[in-house]
Amino acid sequence: KGTGLLIAGRPDAARLTMIRPYLRGDRDPRLLAALGLYEVGQGNPDRARKFLEAAAAKNVPDARALLELARLRLDESLSLSPEGRLTAPQIGQILGPLTLARTYLPALPEVYGLMGRAWAPCATPPGAVQVDLLIEGAKRFPQNPQLVHQAAEQCLRTGRGEVASILIDHGLRTFPSPEASKRFEALRQQLPPSKT
Repeated sequence: KGTGLLIAGRPDAARLTMIRPYLRGDRDPRLLAALGLYEVGQGNPDRARKFLEAAAAKNVPDARALLELARLRLDESLSLSPEGRLTAPQIGQILGPLTLARTYLPALPEVYGLMGRAWAPCATPPGAVQVDLLIEGAKRFPQNPQLVHQAAEQCLRTGRGEVASILIDHGLRTFPSPEASKRFEALRQQLPPSKT
């Protein structure tokens, strides 16, 4: 009901509807997720994080809630890093909810986009499994230039030039805007020389 009220543009009524059972002691993970998403929408990251962390601890099957939790964790990690470089433990904290979120329907392209955004400032390159997840995102959403570019970029970074080349070719064919072409061409320049 609270979510319906939010959609109807009645945020105050929505919050009241959702907070009442919480104050009575209800800790259903979906209620916690709904409260967290409400607080995200209201621009209250600290309150949102409290609810979303509690929902994730109870294995909430809500991709949007897990996505927003990962986004809050990424923002916090970046704010604590003076160089903007993430450590392996920070990356693990961010990728945990995202890896789970990708298993829920409907699939959200933002889940894969946030994975790529998290790896971009990381000093350590992603492992094979993590690169495979970025490739999965590009396959699931082949019309999303950001996901295709991120997957190609990390393939290059981890020595998977052949896969990167396929993704770059797809990007150049599919996204003809000057900005997208320039970005994919820049990646093409980084491809290792052909062995043929």
